[in-house]
Amino acid sequence: MSHQILFFCIYYIYMGEDYEGAVTVASGDGTERELANYEIWSQSNLIMEEMKDVGADGPEGTTDLHSVTKGGLNKVVEYMEMMAKFKAEGTREEDKKATIDTYIKSLGPLNQLFQTMADATFMGVQTLIDELSKHLVDVFSRLTPEQIRKNLHLKDPQPRQEANLITQYPWIDPEGLIAKDRAAKNRAAEADGPKPE
Repeated sequence: MSHQILFFCIYYIYMGEDYEGAVTVASGDGTERELANYEIWSQSNLIMEEMKDVGADGPEGTTDLHSVTKGGLNKVVEYMEMMAKFKAEGTREEDKKATIDTYIKSLGPLNQLFQTMADATFMGVQTLIDELSKHLVDVFSRLTPEQIRKNLHLKDPQPRQEANLITQYPWIDPEGLIAKDRAAKNRAAEADGPKPE
């Protein structure tokens, strides 16, 4: 008797794991995309979670990804399909890297890259999040702070805001270099005197 109960419990917990067919997902604006098979949609932790309660017949209707944009959904699905194809064809690592680099370049400006990253994060596509994060680190490591602020459309913080941030988060300037830089700029400005109008 206890073996039957155990079997029933195990079957109930894993009943959704047999489904490997297509899943239809919709972005926040209602745009739908069909993910052809398990190799594609299983890359998304969110979709995997949704499929846990699905029987062998598959899902009824569309999986709503309400926080995902249309453009982001298309780019994330493109990546997932590419990864599934690599796995099916046994693509070499060098070829994967070159194709992923081309894909990332196709995202265009930083705002599209950030949107794709936000949508991949919502969907839980960890390998894409990792690739985009590595790319962003590479991009920002080659820029000056001024270029980063310009690219992200950030204004210079006011001295009081900056001091509050450094006090609140000491890791920002553990050696006091920002404060020393600001003090040197203030001394130089004072030495130059007021500018004639």
